[in-house]
Amino acid sequence: MAIETAKAQNSFPGKFPAVSSQARRRFLIAQASLRASALVSALVALAVLVTSDETIVLFGIKFRAYYSYASAFRFLLGADAVVGGFSLLSLILLRFISRSGSTPRNYFFLFLHDLVTSCSLSVLYTIFVFFCV
Repeated sequence: MAIETAKAQNSFPGKFPAVSSQARRRFLIAQASLRASALVSALVALAVLVTSDETIVLFGIKFRAYYSYASAFRFLLGADAVVGGFSLLSLILLRFISRSGSTPRNYFFLFLHDLVTSCSLSVLYTIFVFFCV
């Protein structure tokens, strides 16, 4: 009797409950704005790092500093490029998911992409700290 009542209450067994279009729209706007801000900040960091040119005079000797002089800055340049690329890829994936016919399975793939990205960047930072510092 309890099983029949549960089946009667849930017209779509095994499916997720319907979400209102306004809540879905807010979710997509929040996702897009956060991913776009990550992309913009990575691009700004790249531009600042590549175009920076610092000159200092110490005891009458001129020193010039570029990002290529230190391995840490070269790594930061590569990490910013990877973050920008993954942010762009996630924005593209979010655009495909935002279509009206998307399913929770597609959101799982976006979550999986974010999980793999964060884990791989964590591993890269750990390797850098272990070997380069």
